[in-house]
Amino acid sequence: MPAPGKVKQTNQFSYVAYDTGSKALSGTASTAESKAEEKKSSGGGGRSSSAAPAVNPAYKSQVDKWQSTLNNLKKPAMTQPTAAARPTYTDSYADRIAAMEQSGAPAYTSQYQQKIDALLDQVAGRGSFNYDPGSDPLYQAYKNQYVQGGRLAMQDTMGQAAALTGGYGSSYASTAGNQAYQQYLGGLNEKLLDLQSNALARYEAEGNRLQTLLGNYQTQESSDYNRYRDQVGDYYTALDALRQGQNIEYGRYQDALSQYNTDYQTALEQYNREYDRALSQYNSDYQTALEQYLQWSDRYNNRI
Repeated sequence: MPAPGKVKQTNQFSYVAYDTGSKALSGTASTAESKAEEKKSSGGGGRSSSAAPAVNPAYKSQVDKWQSTLNNLKKPAMTQPTAAARPTYTDSYADRIAAMEQSGAPAYTSQYQQKIDALLDQVAGRGSFNYDPGSDPLYQAYKNQYVQGGRLAMQDTMGQAAALTGGYGSSYASTAGNQAYQQYLGGLNEKLLDLQSNALARYEAEGNRLQTLLGNYQTQESSDYNRYRDQVGDYYTALDALRQGQNIEYGRYQDALSQYNTDYQTALEQYNREYDRALSQYNSDYQTALEQYLQWSDRYNNRI
């Protein structure tokens, strides 16, 4: 009968090789062979040392079966999980934030403040109302007119009085002429009151005009400044929105990176469990096959 072929273990177990009628080369089989040789040399079992061992062909199929099993057993060959592309972070807000921070918030330039300051100085410098007839050309014109008219009235009155007295001057004529003169000048005093009233009206009108103009400028200034404050508010609102978007974007990257690490770790742990399970099953199957092979080889060679 043909002898069993050679079997070489491919994992941590010993190299085992059998040939009919020869010693095992190593491992457990070596021990079995040694025992068989001892039986031969000592004549164990009542056999003569020169007698050939009886071959039992009924065990040949079992030897071939376990030899084939050993040869076909393969250590687990599993591929470690390949990590997906690691998430990368690209800041899509950095340039816009930097540009806004570099330009800064809008600056304010008043178009009316100088005019407002000038009007305030003008209003403060006007002082209280004071009418000086001597500096009023209109009053001077009226004065000259009334003085001349008074003199004419005085002369007229004195001439009339002299006619009544026969052409002779008298105190009566002088008194009457002076009364006519003063009466005529009384009209100048009335004109003075009118001129003073008109000057006061002009003073108040000018004050009102200045206050109205000042109020208009101040209204425009307030409107411009409020518009500027709105622009400043819009600037910071836009800047805050960019920064918030940047934080959200970076948070999503952190979440993606964390999920990436979790997924890879989960896959790696699953791989290790499956590999350990497969390796343990392989070792168990190999040990069983090896033990069976050795036992059936001994039986086949009729050594036990």
